[in-house]
Amino acid sequence: MKSLATLFWIVTVLLSDAMCAVVAYSYCDLIWGGKYAGYSAPPCIAFMYAIPFGIGIIVSIVLAVFFTRKTMQQKPPSAILLQNRALL
Repeated sequence: MKSLATLFWIVTVLLSDAMCAVVAYSYCDLIWGGKYAGYSAPPCIAFMYAIPFGIGIIVSIVLAVFFTRKTMQQKPPSAILLQNRALL
């Protein structure tokens, strides 16, 4: 469970970094296109790319918190060994 929690925290960070890169590139491209290539869309449309990234970030945060709490609720292996020794 701990590895899944770590995985989802890493996915969250990577998604946020990718979102920043994609939105920044699209914004700059739309500014350039509006000035020189005749694009009709305003540059603020580039922020629409943040919506699916935001959904992915929220889902991965929820899953990371869920797996982190599951990991905290599990008994440590040393407690299980002590219980088994007491039964013998």
